[in-house]
Amino acid sequence: PVCYLFFWALLLGFSLHSEPLVCGVGLVIMLTGVPVYFLGVYWKDKPKCIYDFTGKETGCAIYILGSL
Repeated sequence: PVCYLFFWALLLGFSLHSEPLVCGVGLVIMLTGVPVYFLGVYWKDKPKCIYDFTGKETGCAIYILGSL
């Protein structure tokens, strides 16, 4: 695991050095998931309306993707 983390950090450093704009855009895209995580996973005492919304949204996604 230590070698893996070292290699990953090395690749990240080279990527940031060679293409900072591309890495910055990727970082912004990844950070947009933080509020989604806190609203959907971390927050345990959600109001019923949020549970209803996410249930309907999941059902629509399953129907659209044909996974049902």
